[in-house]
Amino acid sequence: MLQMCRKLSTVQLTKRLDYSNLPGLNPNMKNGSLKEGTLNWEMLQFKPKFPRQVLLCRVGEFYEAWGINVCILVEYEGLNPFGGLQSDSIPRAGCPVVVFLFLSANFYIDAAICFGYFLFS
Repeated sequence: MLQMCRKLSTVQLTKRLDYSNLPGLNPNMKNGSLKEGTLNWEMLQFKPKFPRQVLLCRVGEFYEAWGINVCILVEYEGLNPFGGLQSDSIPRAGCPVVVFLFLSANFYIDAAICFGYFLFS
């Protein structure tokens, strides 16, 4: 799916992915720590259960995504990455809960909330 991305911002984000793990998180980049107890570590544990779904996590009043999930949301739903296109940080994006309700209605029909995460398939 990522090879079909055409937006310049998405193409730039894919260059910051690390394909050694399913979420595509690069532990050598800013905010890329995979240490136990971090949100990245939680997603690393959770993503293999839902490899084909876009995974978002509610963080306060926002739903956030990381890694490969960001590339899909930027390309197909028009979200902007956090921090613009900084090259020193893992890809991250999100939206307020209110916007997320609109997003979930327009994305794919099959969606589910699971353990505080929201899954699009």
